[in-house]
Amino acid sequence: ISEIDRLMPMLIGHATVDTFAKKLFLRNKPEDKNNLYSLKYLLGCFFVYEQIELKSYWDQFTSTGRKDVFTPTRTSYEGQKVQKDFRYDVFLSTLLSEKDIILDERIKVISWNYDSQFEIAYQEFNPNSLLKVYPHPNLFNDFNLNKSPQIVKLNGTATYLYSEKNRRSDDESIFKPMYELNELKADMNYGALPSFFDMLRLYSDWLNTKKEDYIPFINFAWEKNVLSKKTLEFAKEIMHQTEVLVVIGYSFPNFNRTIDLELLKDTFFNRVYIQTVKENIDDLSQRFKWLIDRKVEIIPYSDTYQFFIPYELDQTFWNGELKTL
Repeated sequence: ISEIDRLMPMLIGHATVDTFAKKLFLRNKPEDKNNLYSLKYLLGCFFVYEQIELKSYWDQFTSTGRKDVFTPTRTSYEGQKVQKDFRYDVFLSTLLSEKDIILDERIKVISWNYDSQFEIAYQEFNPNSLLKVYPHPNLFNDFNLNKSPQIVKLNGTATYLYSEKNRRSDDESIFKPMYELNELKADMNYGALPSFFDMLRLYSDWLNTKKEDYIPFINFAWEKNVLSKKTLEFAKEIMHQTEVLVVIGYSFPNFNRTIDLELLKDTFFNRVYIQTVKENIDDLSQRFKWLIDRKVEIIPYSDTYQFFIPYELDQTFWNGELKTL
């Protein structure tokens, strides 16, 4: 608790968690490096808890229910699901093939998020397979992939720990989950899931032992290490092959500008959909125009109830024109 109390005032004084993390990285003093590790581990604990926390009995009451009057009629959490954004379900159910239950190969995703929402949602569709996500424990050592993965996470994944020492020694235990949950499967029962106090104990154990052999697998794109460079390489490969770009909920923050410029350089798409709330459309369109080195058609989309899927998936390009199949 004391470490969280120490970090929170510093964190609150910044626009975002990522802004604070980059400041610590740039200053690079011993105490800043330690604070960055602590922050990454705290974020990992938060995402483990937030994504696999079971909804309590009280969540079934309406906003008018009085918790001080009612008492639970049951304590079983059997059948409850891990927490995920339902929009991932809609997205995957639309784009997964019926035969193999794999993601449509025409779709590639580059994400700045370090949550596990795609992985969690996909497990409910195909529990015996994994999405082609990079970086991921199952793909980390495969630097000679024949083609880029379908989902590239520029900032890594918060819920894994990573050992650079084991990577250098070719040890198989390069990764381990922060909390043993068998890839965060959605059918876990209450007894297998962590409480808030479990997460505090997990964080406390790391602080007390300083297990630097295993560090949080949040790996910010601007850290410019071996992993982030390979991740950026895959992301650029995807961008260079992109015919239609869809931007979902991304604000093009200034501290990501260098990476964004790299991603948009030498691309050839001429149409971009920007999905965000209506009041942000104009600002984000202006930011994108500044980043791109040519004129492109920008189409705003303000319905955020589900992730936008481009209509071009049902069409093909001939001589630069859209033709309906």
